[in-house]
Amino acid sequence: TKVSVSWAPGSLATHFSVELATDSQFKNILKSQKTRETSLSLGVLTKGEYYWRVRAIDFENLPWSATSSFKVGPE
Repeated sequence: TKVSVSWAPGSLATHFSVELATDSQFKNILKSQKTRETSLSLGVLTKGEYYWRVRAIDFENLPWSATSSFKVGPE
């Protein structure tokens, strides 16, 4: 299943870092990517539960967003 995520940028934010993991502690990160967009295609994912977070990287030491999750089920 092809999956994309999107988010609302904070004020003045134009660069973002996005992480996708199979666990809520982000110990098993599947994808870590920087982007200037406010959405990101995660590609084709297999069945399972996934966790993602984003943060603006325009300024140093900005916190990650709250963790979001989604499930990919059988077709």
